[in-house]
Amino acid sequence: EQNIAWNIVKSYRGPDDSGYNLFETIIVQIENAYPSEKILKHNDTMLEVSVLDMREQKGAAFYEVHFTFQAYNDLREYIWNVNIVTDEVFPVNDGARKMINIVDNYD
Repeated sequence: EQNIAWNIVKSYRGPDDSGYNLFETIIVQIENAYPSEKILKHNDTMLEVSVLDMREQKGAAFYEVHFTFQAYNDLREYIWNVNIVTDEVFPVNDGARKMINIVDNYD
């Protein structure tokens, strides 16, 4: 179920289900922040995904998905709540909200 929650987040394509998915959007935003570097290939760059079981706190189908990017000079964490029954994704922090907005408003 934790893998299901992560797959729902990374494949989220907005209300019209078209365009870039959420994972691609995050990667593009990170790469754009480092235009002269191949930041994702640096040895000290870390990408980490963790999924917490939130069923007791939020209901039967909820998980909290954390995506963390850490580079030599930057740390970004994106957090979403995911309902694995309805495939709904809810941003929890500002970084996640920004990425959802980009995906939702992609033309």
